[in-house]
Amino acid sequence: MKDNKLDIDIMKSVWFHPTLTTRHFLEKNSWSAAAFIVAISSLSQLFITYFNSYDDPNISSAYELGWFGIIIGPILAPLFFWVTSFAFWLVSRLFRGKATIRQTYLAMAMPALLTIPFLPVLGGWFVASRDSFVDPFHYGGLDLIATLVGIAIMIVNVWSFIVSIAAIAEANKIGKWAAFFVLIIPISLIIVIILAVLALFFVAVF
Repeated sequence: MKDNKLDIDIMKSVWFHPTLTTRHFLEKNSWSAAAFIVAISSLSQLFITYFNSYDDPNISSAYELGWFGIIIGPILAPLFFWVTSFAFWLVSRLFRGKATIRQTYLAMAMPALLTIPFLPVLGGWFVASRDSFVDPFHYGGLDLIATLVGIAIMIVNVWSFIVSIAAIAEANKIGKWAAFFVLIIPISLIIVIILAVLALFFVAVF
């Protein structure tokens, strides 16, 4: 694949050539490019979170939360992304990874690219009809379009993890299995910490 072609088709190439796309992105782009991708992706994630969430007790305030996410999300998301990238960078040292923090940040922007196409679809749907957006049964039976979009979201979530592995492996010049554990170890630690905090909370309350 030619580099100049990849410049134009990065949204497509990340699906089929995540390693090459990551390599090109690390060579040609900066913190600001990655932060921009993450900021736009955060808006997509906002709508993905509320899609088909009719059983969410907070859905009545979805508009307020939506505006909050649109205004604050693109600012906080790149900062939060830097924190998680720093965690991945630290763990990558255990596997003799060669990436810098900057390269890790840029590499982890690759899976964020996958959710961006959802922004115009879900954002437009949310604005046009919030009720059908959050409730697949709004018109009586199960909405076929909502079902297909839900399946697409699941596929993208799975492929995002695979792209993350490829991106981490390329940035650090390590194997795919090592990259898998670079991702899994921080995520597992975060889950353990959250569960421990929740357990302490319930013990204190009850």
